[in-house]
Amino acid sequence: MGIAKQNTLFITIICFALASYAVARPRARPYSGPDVYRGRNVARDILFPGEKVNNVLDFGAQPDGEFDSTQAFMEAWQATCNSTVQSRVYVPEGRFLVSPVFFSGPCMTPHPVTVKVDGTIIAPTDLSVFDNDEWIIFQNLNGLRLIGQGTFDGQGTDSWQITEKCESKRDGFRCVRNPSSLFFSRVNDAIIQGIRSVNPKGFHIFVTNCGNIRLRKLKLTAPEFSPNTDGIHVSHSNNVIMSRNTIATGDDCVSIIQGSVNITMNRLTCGPGHGVSIGSLGKYADELEVKGIRLINATLIGTTNGLRIKTWPDRFPGSASNIFFTNINMVNVKNPIIIDQEYECFPNCQKKPSLVKLNNIQFNNITGTTISPVAVDLRCSKLFPCNGVVLRNIDLKLGFLPTLSRCFNINPIYFGGLQIPPACGPGEEYINLSEGTMGIAKQNTLFITIICFALASSAVAKPRARPHSGPDIYKGRNVAKDTLLPGEKVNNVLDFGAQPDGEFDSTQAFMDAWQATCKSTVQSRVYVPEGRFLVSSMFFSGPCMTPHPVTVQVDGTILAPTDISEFENDEWLLFQNLNGLRLIGQGTFDGQGKDSWKYTENCESKRDGSACVRNPSSLFFSRVNDAIIQGIRSVNPKGFHIFVTNCGNIRLRRLKLTAPETSPNTDGIHVSHSINVIMSRNTIATGDDCVSIIQGSVNVTMNRLRCGPGHGVSIGSLGKYADELEVKGIRLINATLLGTTNGVRIKTWPDRFPGSASDIFFTNIDMVNVKNPIIIDQEYECFPNCKKKPSLVKLNNIQFNNIRGTTISPVAVDLRCSKLFPCKGVILRNIDLKLGLLPTMSRCVNINPLYFGGLQVPPACISIKYECYTYKSFGLQVIQVGRNLTKSTLTHIRFPWRASRSSSSSSSSFFSYSSSSSSMKTSFLPNLISFVRSLFAFSFVVLSAFITGILASFFFSIFMVSEIKL
Repeated sequence: MGIAKQNTLFITIICFALASYAVARPRARPYSGPDVYRGRNVARDILFPGEKVNNVLDFGAQPDGEFDSTQAFMEAWQATCNSTVQSRVYVPEGRFLVSPVFFSGPCMTPHPVTVKVDGTIIAPTDLSVFDNDEWIIFQNLNGLRLIGQGTFDGQGTDSWQITEKCESKRDGFRCVRNPSSLFFSRVNDAIIQGIRSVNPKGFHIFVTNCGNIRLRKLKLTAPEFSPNTDGIHVSHSNNVIMSRNTIATGDDCVSIIQGSVNITMNRLTCGPGHGVSIGSLGKYADELEVKGIRLINATLIGTTNGLRIKTWPDRFPGSASNIFFTNINMVNVKNPIIIDQEYECFPNCQKKPSLVKLNNIQFNNITGTTISPVAVDLRCSKLFPCNGVVLRNIDLKLGFLPTLSRCFNINPIYFGGLQIPPACGPGEEYINLSEGTMGIAKQNTLFITIICFALASSAVAKPRARPHSGPDIYKGRNVAKDTLLPGEKVNNVLDFGAQPDGEFDSTQAFMDAWQATCKSTVQSRVYVPEGRFLVSSMFFSGPCMTPHPVTVQVDGTILAPTDISEFENDEWLLFQNLNGLRLIGQGTFDGQGKDSWKYTENCESKRDGSACVRNPSSLFFSRVNDAIIQGIRSVNPKGFHIFVTNCGNIRLRRLKLTAPETSPNTDGIHVSHSINVIMSRNTIATGDDCVSIIQGSVNVTMNRLRCGPGHGVSIGSLGKYADELEVKGIRLINATLLGTTNGVRIKTWPDRFPGSASDIFFTNIDMVNVKNPIIIDQEYECFPNCKKKPSLVKLNNIQFNNIRGTTISPVAVDLRCSKLFPCKGVILRNIDLKLGLLPTMSRCVNINPLYFGGLQVPPACISIKYECYTYKSFGLQVIQVGRNLTKSTLTHIRFPWRASRSSSSSSSSFFSYSSSSSSMKTSFLPNLISFVRSLFAFSFVVLSAFITGILASFFFSIFMVSEIKL
């Protein structure tokens, strides 16, 4: 005791020191473990067998909008959270008044715990009730699903007036933030999906200290004048994915502040509001870094700001890096692109520079209209100028008036053909419009708006143009050889932080390696060594500064995330806006698509007119010219293996693309709107077309293709969309098709849109057990409810040369053309397709093909009005097309008569004479030859069986005699 008394002062000092350290220590970013939703279809809500549903009505809630149901909601949550079996809270339709409430964990129920809201939850209007600073609070949970079609109504109208008065003061008085409607703290592995939030008092949704959070298909709305009603506010969180959200509010649609890492926003529709903001940063001491922020495929409508990064001057240090804004459409946005490191610097501000460092920020493909002359406003810190700011393909217009850039303490890097407004010059600072110009702009606002709408309508109506293809830079070169050029820089993804364990998300490392390569002024390449690298959806965008072609060499395996909700780009790895590309190596792109296929199948099984959403392609090439894709492998994609669109001078060589035969919509190579595409020595075994070629494709050559299993090689479908461009100059040479559903196929939609395809040549094709070897189908996807109006697609100059092998279908040549536009110039030369000892046949509708060469197996079609009919072989029905001629017991033989279409004649006699004597005369000799050949084949089988029986009896007799003698 004496010692304790003597050391009281010492112990007190130590306690104060530890307390001071705890306060001074920076706030830690939460740990994010494995994502429990990876590989699952998070869009589906399935009630598990035996799952307990705790309906708030059963706990005393009243759906009248007046009774305070807070206690009922808390009891329903406790019953769910404390349950040892899978359970959920259910809020049915109705209006439920609920005061501030905690949904706290940890929970005993097998996670994730589900809260499903189909009704409307109403907040009290009295702000004094909100002692928790928030309304609905979720905290300390591992695994949460907040789903449904319900609404959270914050009833914040009265509170906004108080906030406005508070914000109007500039005397240093600090406003108290109004309660957020939904507050998530220390929540991991959560899905917030489908719900609505209206009129919050403060933020709609606040996410802090969370990990692995998905916010999907939310609709957040508040009036444009409502203050501080941010849509989604994120801090101190990692791995947050927001997708397909619609936000119209009075402040930032999305605001991201300190400690936020790996935040992805996809398909955001924002407006009205203040746009998307990173910051404000530097407001508090010991702020954690902001890193890895991506906004992709967004539309901003009438917002005050577009894409904004804002930091405080004269405050505290901080940093933000690796921020990417890509494919953003602006509609009448006031400040489309803005970096503001003088945020909230009022007249009494000392204008000391910001201490926040900004690095590696990209604005890619930002297009649309603005209402401000300064479309690009980059004002950085004098002490720490912005580094690595890239603007690529910027097109922001103010009607017929020019737009300008303003740059301060920054030297941005520009890429791409378009730079509207024009680039800032080196060392350039403020650029302003004159008052006169501003006056003109204000006076002509209505006129400019009308013209903009007219131009937009014209742009929508204008058909999509085929890309221009320049000289082929690989012509005459040995493209198979890869040589490391002297001084070529190799950017190994391992050096940028990638981990080859197949679990660590290496997306950022790949992006950094690409940027280092693309920005280099010397020849450079990205190198992916052996190992397994998990990479989310990302862009390899140009134009690049490196002497083209830029090279990406893959010797390892790149793995796609299994969770399809992470693919809001519609694709996985996207190469775009590149002139000169080499994607080479012995590596593999593993789409890990198995879990996504079953949902595609379920979608496709519907014949009610609902369209399936195409799964992401593994490799997507858009606006890429002079490219070689060689040697790589693709396995198990979620959608297409390779999608080539708006490209020119592309070579795809020695590829191996594989997926199970049962995998839906996994086309091998899909080509559209491209010119001069050469595919050679590729091996494709997949669940859909090995190669599919649709509108706008010109001069596409396939050589030495090995295809199967799969659906063969398809031209089409065509005529599905308006203003389709012509398909022309398609060649398939020296190919082998093994066990495919179709061989060489041209398919067009009936009752849709006009189109055309011409100069198509299939030459030297080997078929092995192909179901439909040669097929022109202008009744594609014509189901029973189809009106059967003729196709409007014109087909001309199509040749099938030297097609040989075996089929498993009696109809080896199936040519069904449009009644309105019959096929022209269709030639069949040296066709030899056999079905064992059974004969094969042709079906021709609205076509009169030309035949050349010695072999025509099956026999040629004679009449343009010929239709097939049922036949049987030795009592086994083989095919049924047209009338059922039940008396047939022979194999089908092409007689000089046509099968009658009247039911009486078909039931009374096996054949009936055609009324057309000319058809009888012209078809008699060929069909007589076919008849004799068929009889000969049948006789040969019978004779062989007879001789075999005699020989067997003879040898058996000799054996028996020998046994008797012994």
